[in-house]
Amino acid sequence: MPVPRTADEITPEWLTVALREGGHLGSGAVKSVSFVQIGQGLGFASSISRGIVEYEGDADRAPASLVVKMPSADESVRTAVNRVGLFQLEARVYTEIGRDLGVAVPELLFARADATAGEYILVLEDLSDARLGDQVAGCTVEEARAVIENLARLHARWWDSDRLRAARWLPGPANAAWLRATGRTYRDGWRRVSDQVGPRMPAGIREIAESFGPRLEQTLQPLGEQPATFIHGDCRLGNLFFRADEVVLIDFQLAAFSRGAVDLAYFIQWSFPVERRRQYEKELLRAYYDALRREGVDGYTYDTLVEDYRRGMFQNLTTAIVAIANLDFGSEIGQATVDILLRGLTGLVDWDCAELIPE
Repeated sequence: MPVPRTADEITPEWLTVALREGGHLGSGAVKSVSFVQIGQGLGFASSISRGIVEYEGDADRAPASLVVKMPSADESVRTAVNRVGLFQLEARVYTEIGRDLGVAVPELLFARADATAGEYILVLEDLSDARLGDQVAGCTVEEARAVIENLARLHARWWDSDRLRAARWLPGPANAAWLRATGRTYRDGWRRVSDQVGPRMPAGIREIAESFGPRLEQTLQPLGEQPATFIHGDCRLGNLFFRADEVVLIDFQLAAFSRGAVDLAYFIQWSFPVERRRQYEKELLRAYYDALRREGVDGYTYDTLVEDYRRGMFQNLTTAIVAIANLDFGSEIGQATVDILLRGLTGLVDWDCAELIPE
C-alpha cells in the first residue's frame, strides 16, 4: 500500500485499509476524513495533523478522530530526516516496544516505515481530551513531581536491560558511531548559530559551548555506561499530555539507551523559570531517586545520580544547539523557543558542569 506523503493524500480508501490492518476497523469503511494541521512552528522534521473521521457500516471499534504524523513535505528536510533515521527510530519504538514501555503513550493505530523510499507514517490515538503541557509557561511543582514519577517508572522498567542492549537499532552514547555523528552535528550547528545566539546566551554558557564541541564524544561517553536504560530523549512539556492521574509521553524520535538522568536534566532545566528551577531542583532530584528505589532499583547512589544529572546537561546543550540551528527565526514561536532553550542551559553554570569536560 503506497504511503501518503501529505495529509491531503490520505483518502478514505487508504485510511480504511490502514485501520483494518491495525485491527481498529471491522467490516465498515471510512466514509470521509478531514485534516487540520497542528503543532505548526514547533519543529522542522515532522508534519502532524488531526483527522476527523466518519464511517459507514460496522465501525464500533474505530476512532472518531486520530492524529497522523509524517515527515515534512519539504524535500530537503525529508532527505535529512531520512539520513539520520528519526522516523525509523520512532516507528520501531512504537511497533517493537511501545506496548511494553511501562508508561502511557498514544495508542498506535497504524505504522508504515520504508527506509529505502524514505516514506513514513504513524497513525496514532488523538489525545485532544488531555491537556498538553505548556512549554512557554512552564509547569507547577506538582506537575513536575508527576512527570518525574513517570520517568522513574519508565527508567526502572528498562534499567540495565539485556533486551535494550540487544536492540542495536536504539542509539545512545555507548555507540561510538552515534557519538561521532552527534559530535559532527553539534559542531556544525554551533558554527551556524554561534554568532547569532552566542551573545544572547546566559553568562558563562558560550564559553562552555565552545570548549564542549571538540570534546563532546569524551564528555558524553560515560552516559552510555551501565546502568543505562530507555530514555525518551526529548522529555519536555511540549511532548507531555496530562490526563486524569497519568502523564502521556509522545514523540520518540530522540529515544536512546543512556543514563536515565539525561531525561531528568532535560525535563527540569526546561520546565521552570530559572529561579524557580533553582528553588525546587534538588527536591525534584531526590524525588526521582526515591521513586527509582520504590520501583526496585538498587546499587545506584544519589551521588552517582547527581553526576549523571550534571553530565546530562551536555546532552541538553547538544539538543539546544541543533534545534536552534533548524528553527524558523522569523516566527514568533521560533523566537520564543530560542528563549526557552537558552534559559534551560543556565544549569551548566549552576552545577559547574565545565568541570566534567576532559582537558
